[in-house]
This record gives sequence, C-alpha cells and structure tokens, in this order.
Amino acid sequence: MELTRREFLKASGAGMGAFAVLQGVGSDSRPRAIPLRKEVLGETPTICCYCSVGCGALVSADKSKNLVMNMEGDPDHPISQGTLCTKGQALSQIHN
Repeated sequence: MELTRREFLKASGAGMGAFAVLQGVGSDSRPRAIPLRKEVLGETPTICCYCSVGCGALVSADKSKNLVMNMEGDPDHPISQGTLCTKGQALSQIHN
C-alpha cells in the first residue's frame, strides 16, 4: 500500500481532530481563580500623565508597602481600549 503525502495529511488531521474532540468532552472549561501571593489593595482606574492622549490604566498596589505592583491598560476606557504605550507601561517603575 502506497501512502501519498496528501492522504497522510488527511488521515493525521482527522486523527488529531478526533483526539481533540474526545479530550474536550469530559474536561471542565470554566476559568479557575489563581491565588495571589501578595495582598492587593485593589485595582484603581487612573489616566496616564505622559502625553495629551489620556490613556486609561488600571493600577494595583501592595497592601503592606503601598507600592505599585502592576499596571495595565483599562479595557473599558474609550480612548486606549486596554492598550498602553511604553511610557505608560513604565509608570510603575517610575513611581517605585
């Protein structure tokens, strides 16, 4: 029996598709919570102060030291829609 490249790709694609379907049937696809190692004060919405655009950002601070732990774009902000430029991403390093 001679197997061409096309037949091999069809058979392997069908096999991988069947494997993926069978693996996904019994799996739990709900998101799970990832525990944080530090206590966080919460996320505070703010506006980037570098340029005149006014991109929105979410800032998370450490509860014990009052330091900025994480800064990311605010997806609900109408101007930036969850993105920050490199200067905006460096705000947490400048604050600390």
